[in-house]
Amino acid sequence: MSVGAIVEGALCIALGGFVIRGGFRKFEENRLIADTPTSKTRSAAVGFVELKGKAKGKTVTAPLSKKECLYYRYVEYQLRWVGSGKSRHLEWVQTKEEEKGDSFMLEDDTGSLKVELEGVPREELDIRPRMTCNQRTGQPGLIARMFGKKQPENSQPVQVKPGDMSTFGYIPGDKKFAEYSIQPEDSIYVLGTLDVDGVVSQGKEEKEFLISDKSEAEMLKSTKRQSWIFNSIGAGLVLFGVVLLLSATVPLW
Repeated sequence: MSVGAIVEGALCIALGGFVIRGGFRKFEENRLIADTPTSKTRSAAVGFVELKGKAKGKTVTAPLSKKECLYYRYVEYQLRWVGSGKSRHLEWVQTKEEEKGDSFMLEDDTGSLKVELEGVPREELDIRPRMTCNQRTGQPGLIARMFGKKQPENSQPVQVKPGDMSTFGYIPGDKKFAEYSIQPEDSIYVLGTLDVDGVVSQGKEEKEFLISDKSEAEMLKSTKRQSWIFNSIGAGLVLFGVVLLLSATVPLW
């Protein structure tokens, strides 16, 4: 009997169960989005609501794009070595985070309602990155070095595809900047609790609260795909764990 295999098998099963739980969570979110009818702001009843409309309100200036927005989240990363031994690898490590904007008005063709952002958990804000930039440390990447190119010291950030977190061609010390924002006139989807004061926020009883710049169709497709991925990975981990346990406890003839 191999104690190591038993421990590894048990860990795989536990991790698989945790991942599957995340998959069911995404499935529940998918069903909630699909089953909750869309309300108009003027006729929305107090309680759990689904709303769609245009973002309005007081603006602030985003630090990276310099554009006016209702809410922004600015994040800085640095490429560093993480882990040890065989697991050592390069990874973009977050070194700074800043956000601003505590509410905005959601307006449709019947009226508007205030959406509260203050205190909202990060995972409930499904906002796509608007701008991503990279900045070299003064040394060229691998391909540039092969062709003898030099990178000037303290080079200015270069804009890349929003959300690009690839480490290829970069070296430790390089930086990345990302900006997520809600801008005036953005189409916004909200799933939350409307109170008697006409404010949509995270309810005490209804824990679900979601704000996204994706359409309802995109949300349904995304949550369905995430649920399938999580459940598939979780099932694979559980199966692998069971095989490890059987190989350690059942003699092979």
